Amino acid sequence: MTSRIFNFYISSDEKTTGTNNNANYFIDWSSILPRGMYKCMYTFHTCITNIYNGANGDKLYPALLHINMGCNSNFYYSNNKIRNTNIVGFLKWNSYLDNLGNGYLYSDINNNSPFYFNNGIFNNFINIKITEFDAYTLWTDSNNNVPNDYILCLTFELME
Repeated sequence: MTSRIFNFYISSDEKTTGTNNNANYFIDWSSILPRGMYKCMYTFHTCITNIYNGANGDKLYPALLHINMGCNSNFYYSNNKIRNTNIVGFLKWNSYLDNLGNGYLYSDINNNSPFYFNNGIFNNFINIKITEFDAYTLWTDSNNNVPNDYILCLTFELME
């Protein structure tokens, strides 16, 4: 089996519309990825500035990451029993060592299971949401601020 790896970085600064917890992007996938079946994994990291989850620990919990690439019929998850099919995994909360409750959301490639595309990606508009564990409430910090700027790296492995 031959495989090819494509890493694609999405910066929250490059969104076309929305906020950092519900952002829309335009990506011309056909110019980047050849048609085929893909295994996809991701890493994610927010900036540390201005995210405050309360020094008293009132809201120190992780989040769910949703990625809607507009091809849900092509999109399936390994062992996923959550009813919202756009959830690709969890984002961990990591406290910053400032004794103020500051921190950031992150996930590395080992924190979540891969997800798959049977026939590639056909829609150039994608939506990225960060929610609380109920899968519907958009994630905010204890001051009701959206997550700070982030970088999302999607790693696509072409399965032949």
